[in-house]
Formats: sequence, C-alpha cells, structure tokens
Amino acid sequence: MIVAVRPWEEYRLAALTGVHGEAPEVLDDRPYATEEEAMHAVFLRRVADLVAAHSSPKALEPPHLIEFARTPCVCNATLPAHEDGVDSSALARR
Repeated sequence: MIVAVRPWEEYRLAALTGVHGEAPEVLDDRPYATEEEAMHAVFLRRVADLVAAHSSPKALEPPHLIEFARTPCVCNATLPAHEDGVDSSALARR
C-alpha cells in the first residue's frame, strides 16, 4: 500500500500487519515525491516478485498465448482505398 506521509509531497510504501488497529509497516526508507512514483515502485516490486517466483521467462506466459504464437497467421484482407489516393494493397504488403 502507499502511505501519504505528507500529502502532495512525500509518499512511502507500506504493508498492512494483519492486526486490526495497528499502523501499516513501512517497507523501505525511500520517499517518493508523487503518488504516481510510489505506484510505479509498487508495480516494479510486483514484477520483481513474479520474476523471482518463476525460474524462466516462459513460465510467465499464459498457455493460450504460447499456443497462439505457434499458430501461423495468414491475412488476405482487402483494405478500402484511402481518400488521399494511397494504394491500400501496397500498405497491406508492407
């Protein structure tokens, strides 16, 4: 969680202790100037936890994405002509 030590000036990361009425426990000493910086730090911490929990990057991929990536994709769509006269079939071949 994010604790506003001084709203609009200083934020810190903290964790709930699980005991009703106890103050959150500060996780690190680094202050963040904005709430967005603190939220980004929480995101990075969660990513690091995920990476540490899995031994390989392949373990992070959901199975349906792995299967989808192995399936070849063929597109024979015809694109409509552009107003500016650009040949849309040439764009599709790029």
